[in-house]
Amino acid sequence: MNQETYNKFQSRDIVTVIKVRRFERLGHVVRMDSVRTVQRLLVGKLGGRRKRGRPRIRWKDDVEWDLNKNV
Repeated sequence: MNQETYNKFQSRDIVTVIKVRRFERLGHVVRMDSVRTVQRLLVGKLGGRRKRGRPRIRWKDDVEWDLNKNV
């Protein structure tokens, strides 16, 4: 049934769409001025202590994982 739906609408699967949009957003953020908050958050490190337990997966971690997986 999924294949029939894909053939009917001729769209890519949702995982591919999400990865492409992540890369598009990454390109947009990288081209921003260095004074923008989003750019500083991507490049910089925040000070202070982190919470206990397992670190949360960040957007940046997902993009790096996708880049390394596709290479």
